[in-house]
Amino acid sequence: MLAADEARGAALLAAKTKALDRLLTVDLRYTHSNGKLKAKAIHIGAFVDGRRDARFQTSNQHGHVIMPGVVVLTGNIDRR
Repeated sequence: MLAADEARGAALLAAKTKALDRLLTVDLRYTHSNGKLKAKAIHIGAFVDGRRDARFQTSNQHGHVIMPGVVVLTGNIDRR
């Protein structure tokens, strides 16, 4: 599960939208630390529109297996 998140981080840094589309579930809901919620298309669309992250470093990550094939990751991401 953490390897998949590392692949996601690499795709984000490289702004590889096709890789992100493959890696992220169709019903993704990405919650930011400020509480803002984004659907998959909007999250990926930011990179299509030119968003670039200088880094993607995770810390305090914990995976919570909800059921086979479903994991919720919590933790911190430094993208500055």
